[in-house]
Amino acid sequence: MVAGWLQREQSAVIEYLKEENKVLREQLGGKRLRFTDAQRRRLARRGKLVGRRGLQELGCIVTPDTILRWYKQLVAKKYDGSQRRGLGRPRTASDVRSLVVVNAHLKSCQKRSFRIDPPLSLMSVFAH
Repeated sequence: MVAGWLQREQSAVIEYLKEENKVLREQLGGKRLRFTDAQRRRLARRGKLVGRRGLQELGCIVTPDTILRWYKQLVAKKYDGSQRRGLGRPRTASDVRSLVVVNAHLKSCQKRSFRIDPPLSLMSVFAH
């Protein structure tokens, strides 16, 4: 008994909202609406739950295809990796960095003299 009453109540609310949408669309005429990104996200999430057929029955302010396209873009943006991506080049590993420093030091020493003995502290890097 309560379930039947709730269903009738929900049906009445849905019918009212459908009619309200029709009135608002009539007032808009042929004007185009501009939505913010947040509004698009909200409509896309709700529209996906309703589905294409449900959106067609509701008579939305934008086409069901548009709402579902917004949803696809929302999902694509979620998984495009831009949230994890940092700025610039990834950091160089410390062992590679130390080898580059040793190599640079050895090259600079070779320019100064023909025969050099590298310092023991630098040689410890090569002894793994």
